[in-house]
Amino acid sequence: MPKLIVINRPLQEAKETEEKIKILGLTPLINPLQEVDFLPLNIVKLKSYTAFLTTSPQAIRALGKYEILHDKKLYVIGEGSQNLATKLGFINIVAGSCDAKALCQRICNDSLNPTKKNFLLYARGPSISFNASSFLYKKNILVEEMYVYTLKKASALGPAIIRAIQSTSQAYFLFYSPSGVRAFYRLLPQQVIPYLATHTACCLSNRIALLAKKLPFQKVLTTPQVNEKFFWDLIN
Repeated sequence: MPKLIVINRPLQEAKETEEKIKILGLTPLINPLQEVDFLPLNIVKLKSYTAFLTTSPQAIRALGKYEILHDKKLYVIGEGSQNLATKLGFINIVAGSCDAKALCQRICNDSLNPTKKNFLLYARGPSISFNASSFLYKKNILVEEMYVYTLKKASALGPAIIRAIQSTSQAYFLFYSPSGVRAFYRLLPQQVIPYLATHTACCLSNRIALLAKKLPFQKVLTTPQVNEKFFWDLIN
């Protein structure tokens, strides 16, 4: 029987991951722990910035809705986010290879004008795992923040997820963010928690893995880089 892969991410991204999993001959099961609500944005204000910093695909999608921003410099994390930004039409993309801290260091190394007003906007959501603004501020980089989306939390785990945890001998749970692990833990019925002992958590960063280790998974694995494609190496 093909391995069961539980996708813990918002529905739009989960659908894309589902197709990749099917191609690999594995069995996907979508578990949308939270859904994205894109906020209306002030396009005049957005146009005034020289560059944008993003640390999530949701922020890239939020900015990508506005074609007039596609020639702005866009900082993203990893190959997956770079591919998404390219698909949405951005043409001036700078990708950090590892995580948010490495991306911020890349910004510090760029020969730009970091003290100019409206130089850099950090487009983000309500939950972040690394305080990029604080890091850049300490490096004398002028950065402003704007919420471009919010996350609507699920009210319960679906019956299919509960059945998978209780009846599947081994499943792989993909976690993409710290907030995803927290939401999973919040929704998990107490009587179901012991069943995690036969399953594996696959995490996109060490920070996510530290949270996942608070649950009794048989294994907690971490990708070597913040890129979804490394999940498949962990599973195989």
